[in-house]
Amino acid sequence: MNNKIKYTISLFLFLFLAYKSSAADNFSLTGAVLDKSTNEAIIGATVQLERTSYGTYTNKLGEYTLKSIPRGNYVIIASAVGYETQKQPIELISDTTLTFNLAPKVFKTNEIIITANKQFQSIQEISNSAFVIEQKSFNTTNQFNFEEILKTVPGVEVYKENVSIRGSDGFDFGIGSRTLMMLDGIPLMSGDNGDLKFNIIPFSDIDRIEVVKGAGSALYGTSAIGGVINLISAEPSEQGEFNFDSFFGLYTKPTYKSWEFSSSPTNKYGIQAAYGKKFGSLGMIVSGNYLRDESYRLYDDSYAYSGFTELSYDFTSASKLKIYGLFSLSDNADWVYWNSLDSATRPPTSTDLDSRFISSKSLIAANYNHIFSENIFLNFKTSAFFTHFENNYSSSNPDYRQSDALSLFNELQLTNHLSDWLLLTSGVAFTSNTIDASMYGNQLQQIYSGYSQAEFAYLKNLIITA
Repeated sequence: MNNKIKYTISLFLFLFLAYKSSAADNFSLTGAVLDKSTNEAIIGATVQLERTSYGTYTNKLGEYTLKSIPRGNYVIIASAVGYETQKQPIELISDTTLTFNLAPKVFKTNEIIITANKQFQSIQEISNSAFVIEQKSFNTTNQFNFEEILKTVPGVEVYKENVSIRGSDGFDFGIGSRTLMMLDGIPLMSGDNGDLKFNIIPFSDIDRIEVVKGAGSALYGTSAIGGVINLISAEPSEQGEFNFDSFFGLYTKPTYKSWEFSSSPTNKYGIQAAYGKKFGSLGMIVSGNYLRDESYRLYDDSYAYSGFTELSYDFTSASKLKIYGLFSLSDNADWVYWNSLDSATRPPTSTDLDSRFISSKSLIAANYNHIFSENIFLNFKTSAFFTHFENNYSSSNPDYRQSDALSLFNELQLTNHLSDWLLLTSGVAFTSNTIDASMYGNQLQQIYSGYSQAEFAYLKNLIITA
């Protein structure tokens, strides 16, 4: 264990000092993306340097900033949903301001995605099938339930934290998953059951959700045979922003009198609040939410709350560190199936209605990015994800269930644009799962892995990944 600690500390020190190797002759590119017909700001437009990993999004004022770009000739691509894509060649020899005026278009084009190959790419350039859910999509529907949002993705089936993408998995009720779920590339999978954990991050902290379907990439290994769900965290604004959302609803009375189990209507409600601001080089986001569901069925009620914090720091324009912390707690009844057709909203007669399941999740993680040059990028991720699960029976009861799991994750990745048509992504990863459970006993699992993926784009309109 001491060797692991020394290794981690040494690696962090190396990464912290690595930014000194950045080239000094770098410049910034700033500007705005506007609607050509109305001259209004386009929020969330993507601005990308063609055939590089430089890319960003416009803020609420339609403004964008790209920093630490080496001197040279580039083609700048600006795109947004519902607008024509615009390309602009420039020679970057000083700090430059460039404004784009995009013409409206009636269909979606050129969305930017990170998850497929762990870098900024246009969705048309990847070999996988992918789907992007932007923040404004789930804000306009006032959704607080992650399961309901995923159900809007074509080819994705969801039931109680069980996800099947294109029929890749059955519904195993929390025992394993062929779909990998992440936060900014950091796994959110429990160490004991290897299942997905929903609703642990308030939606106000999520900029978008990227869903990659199928095992088209070698970068995620066997954990993502079915696909990948990556939550991309939001960036704090320099002006500061506070968000508050709430909802309240009532379940209607059952169709049949025999299905009624409550004399008054049951309800479902939730609240969430978030504040984010950037103080110079330091950025901060703090948020929390609470959800309560009395359900339309007896013994299917639940409540949950969570808190999330994200701190970011720009050491230089080429080096950035993000630190994440979250905690989530939920209390659920254990509805499995109905009693009978006459009592469809009630559990079987022998069910213990006092039995409850309590679970909690905690995450501490760091994500470091460093740009050595316009062609070489380094990323290091480390995390500790702790999950706890138990029912409210006495430990001496034969039906008592409990599981504590700690999943440690470390990954070092290097992306290298060897030429205009060849991209190489390589990395090493280490995962350690420690489990203390009444069902499994004390277990230790350690996984070491390495990967390398090359992307060839030598021929026009043809990309080969190997």
